[in-house]
Amino acid sequence: MNDLKLFDSSLPQTLQASVLLLYFEAFFILLGISFISLLLRVFAGPLISLLVGGAMVLGGVGIASRRKWGYILGVVSALIPAVFIVRFLTIDFPTGSGLLSFLISIAFYVALVAALLHRQSREYQRVWFS
Repeated sequence: MNDLKLFDSSLPQTLQASVLLLYFEAFFILLGISFISLLLRVFAGPLISLLVGGAMVLGGVGIASRRKWGYILGVVSALIPAVFIVRFLTIDFPTGSGLLSFLISIAFYVALVAALLHRQSREYQRVWFS
């Protein structure tokens, strides 16, 4: 495991963006300054928030190192917050200043999921990841 990387510029753009967004989301979740981290802490507890943030970092490292487990972990850790977002939206939709924070967090989150599940990302990892 000595060939693990934090970033690989030879990956397709969708996977490069995925790695960076996984790191950014993990940073915001672990610091507790994003709307998604708030949702995770409120609905699932601080331990789940830490686990999701850690899984995002490991997923980013795995993707940068061209590992299938990294791609799978990245996708799973990116999709876990979706459950809590849907649950939140069924209870209470944000308004006022909370709406801007919500929209910014959701925009990063949607970009992350879209980049990970993009056809080019899926094909590249299927062919080139071990």
